Amino acid sequence: KIFCYTNQIKQNLDYCGLKEKTSIIPLGFNPKKFFRANQKYNDSNFVISYFGKLERKKGVLTLLKALSKIEIKNWVFQLDMFEIENLEFFLEIKPYLKKLLKQQRLRLIKCTHDNIGNFMQKTNLTIVPSEWNEQYGRVIQEASVCGSVVIGSNIGSIPEILIKKKFIFEPSNEHAIKNKI
Repeated sequence: KIFCYTNQIKQNLDYCGLKEKTSIIPLGFNPKKFFRANQKYNDSNFVISYFGKLERKKGVLTLLKALSKIEIKNWVFQLDMFEIENLEFFLEIKPYLKKLLKQQRLRLIKCTHDNIGNFMQKTNLTIVPSEWNEQYGRVIQEASVCGSVVIGSNIGSIPEILIKKKFIFEPSNEHAIKNKI
């Protein structure tokens, strides 16, 4: 028996002649680190978060462009700075970060596996703006179980997890992200 963790991978294995030999077993999360806790920040801001590596293929630049266009009040963007692809990419997104910082709309955080659940519990909306075929969006499940609404790109396995179309937007489309926010 071959175990895989998404329907897309199972379909690929089925196509290769392994139809009767594959089963889907979803990846889990640690319920001691990821759980719903009513401990939002002590302010009235709507917290929008991105968790993951800061790199081009993850859609971070497109997300920052979308955030520069939203017209809602009292929001703040929480950005995970744990890992940055390279200096060149950071310099490209830096003007957007400086603008958000100047507007007092940016919280820079550094997530580890031990503390990311705490940040997710304080998040109202998690965005997964990937622009490449993500194999599995564990952040989606982790953020959801912590009480955050999650929206994501219509690419890879993301739409398999976010099965309702109202939570999906087209990748690389800053206007679609803005409209979903």
